Amino acid sequence: MSELDQEFDAALLEQLNAKLAEAAKVMAEVNALREKVGLESLILTSWRREDLYREIRDKIEEEENREVDSSEIYDKMDEVAAFYETIQTSGLERELGRAGWSTSSSYC
Repeated sequence: MSELDQEFDAALLEQLNAKLAEAAKVMAEVNALREKVGLESLILTSWRREDLYREIRDKIEEEENREVDSSEIYDKMDEVAAFYETIQTSGLERELGRAGWSTSSSYC
């Protein structure tokens, strides 16, 4: 038995795993709410921004049968970005980072 095994008793490990299972359940609920409002993610990542740019461009071109100026697309994207900023993920990201997950790449 290693030193770590001796220090990390079974009861504490059981509590840790129970809390992680609880957190996973809560995140499943969060994702269900996210899907209900039609969001693909809780944060606006760079690859989501690229998809969003194309979606907005294609929608306007299809609905209005015209080419779209990029400034018009960026204006609409700013509206979406403002909405994403109202979703408060910083506390979750901070705690994930403290637990060892790298959240710095989440906005890439």
